[in-house]
Amino acid sequence: LRGFDLAAARALIDYRDGRGQASFLIEGVSAAPFRIAGNARLEPNLWRVALDGRVRGVGFKTTSPARIVPSGAGYELLPTRIDFGQGNVRLAGSYGTALTLQSRMDALDLALLNAFLPGYGLGGKATGSLDFAQASPDAFPRADARLSIDNFTRTTAVSVSQPVNINLIGQLQPDGGETRAVIRRRGAVIGRLNASLRPLGPGAGGWVERVSAAPLGGGVRFNGPAETLWSFAGRNDQSLSGQLAIGADFSGRLQQPQLTGILRGNALTYENQTYGTRLTGMTLSGQFAGDRLQIEQFNAVAGQGKISAQGSISLAAESGYPMDMNFDLDDARLARSDALSSSATGKLRLTKVAGQTALLSGTLHLPETRYAMVRQGAAQVPDMAGVRFKPTQGRVRVTGDEPAVPSAGLFEGLRLGIALDAGNQLFVTGMGLDSEWSANLRVTGTSAAPRMTGDVNLVRGNLSFAGRQFKLEDGRLLFTGGETIDPQIALSASETIDSVAITVSVSGQAFNPQISFSADPALPSDEVLSRILFGNSVGQLSPLQAVQLAASLNALRSSGGGLNPLGKLRAATGLSQLRVLAPDTATGRGTAVAAGRYISNNIYIELITDARGFTATQVEVGLSRTLSILSQAGESGANNFNLRYRKRY
Repeated sequence: LRGFDLAAARALIDYRDGRGQASFLIEGVSAAPFRIAGNARLEPNLWRVALDGRVRGVGFKTTSPARIVPSGAGYELLPTRIDFGQGNVRLAGSYGTALTLQSRMDALDLALLNAFLPGYGLGGKATGSLDFAQASPDAFPRADARLSIDNFTRTTAVSVSQPVNINLIGQLQPDGGETRAVIRRRGAVIGRLNASLRPLGPGAGGWVERVSAAPLGGGVRFNGPAETLWSFAGRNDQSLSGQLAIGADFSGRLQQPQLTGILRGNALTYENQTYGTRLTGMTLSGQFAGDRLQIEQFNAVAGQGKISAQGSISLAAESGYPMDMNFDLDDARLARSDALSSSATGKLRLTKVAGQTALLSGTLHLPETRYAMVRQGAAQVPDMAGVRFKPTQGRVRVTGDEPAVPSAGLFEGLRLGIALDAGNQLFVTGMGLDSEWSANLRVTGTSAAPRMTGDVNLVRGNLSFAGRQFKLEDGRLLFTGGETIDPQIALSASETIDSVAITVSVSGQAFNPQISFSADPALPSDEVLSRILFGNSVGQLSPLQAVQLAASLNALRSSGGGLNPLGKLRAATGLSQLRVLAPDTATGRGTAVAAGRYISNNIYIELITDARGFTATQVEVGLSRTLSILSQAGESGANNFNLRYRKRY
């Protein structure tokens, strides 16, 4: 059978002279993985079969043995009830040259569909009937559906849609088809659908072609919560709420409909849990004209900025659903999560033509972007060389509990051609970095597999290593467009420890950096690391410190990187820098916390305080790349004003 894959079967049959009994267990895939066990008692004119199994994690069983009447023309299933534990279905029909099926549903829980549509969170109780008849595989089928769904809802990670009741009646006959649906909320009608088809005659081809090319008539009216309609088409990690109104009339053909009407949305809110995108105060105005939805106005608030759009979207399957949308972004926040927070200004264009996937192109300027490297602490996980897992022996069993693969979204394979420009305020933290960069990048590939080319250059920042902070002097990240976004990195940071100028250099790939040290005057690497870790030379270390030094050297040889324990706190407060300062006996300062923020590109203000009451405020004004003015004022009386020139040769 087409689409049927039998993975394994085991049966015990005792059959003689048209009578006997059988028991069996089968595993396989037929649109979904299944595992079914059964017992049967066989007689010449009647088979009785009891079934118990699972399909995609949904258990089912016959409440009483199903009765099947065999004959030369095929098989007839007498009325049989199947219990799903969350409602039941009664089935009857026949199979042979012709196929007939009558089904009656009684309070069937729609949550069962979540096993086949993972993440959709569908809920509600379905009661009604669905009948189907087809005289032969090539004959025009007859279908009749009468369904009532109570308290239909959809649950996402952030919201639950308002419950509605849906009543649907539909028929399909060789001479035409009709569908009528009504959506009610709290007893009030908020939506109606009327649609009619007049299939073409037998000379127009098979029945599928006759239906696709059938003249279409009817209309749709809806005035209610947007999440109700989003339930039928939305992605499981996205939600849309607010008030939506649709009024449109159908004409044309099913494969290329013609519509006339309007679309209005007010006070809508869109959320994307994957990227943390949240659009509020959304207003939408559009018109249906022919096979297109013309978006006349689209405005939304995104963080402190806004997004507006205009364009058109085609509803014609025959043309491949072409579209042309233009988006204007003004400091719009597109992402907000623990790993990435970004706003953008610029223009984007979303286009699609027949036979091609959609393309998103344009240029964006990033006024402020924060990125936290998610591989913090990776160096603490040891790799056990030589350890291998023994592969599974024998046949892979089908259990019927296999989860469904999430379906691809409309823009899952979206092609990309976007230029990104960030003159500064591209903040990168994690793996020891707390820094600001400028970037000139281009994103290509697809939304599922993006590729990035260009470079990112250091503006300012610090590198935390072994409890000390080194000031970044030079830095560059080079993206080469590989399948994995893992740029080449070149960093140089320096700090003076015990009158020795120590430089830390980081090179290699960002996810596997190599760290090296140098000193002025020149010192061996173990001596340099000893001064970084303990502030003393190797000869002055205690036995315990020597062991720690050896462990640190071994860790550096195996993997690079470091931890920045203040990274999460700094990101949460919105500060540009948050660091811990060592005690300073000259000013009477104990171990202190310094919190600072750039109020412009060249002016930095920092507040320093410790647990003993010491407070000080520092202001740094950058006159050029190497020349800056520093001032400090505090309760300790350490008020000063300095002019600093700093250049690395």
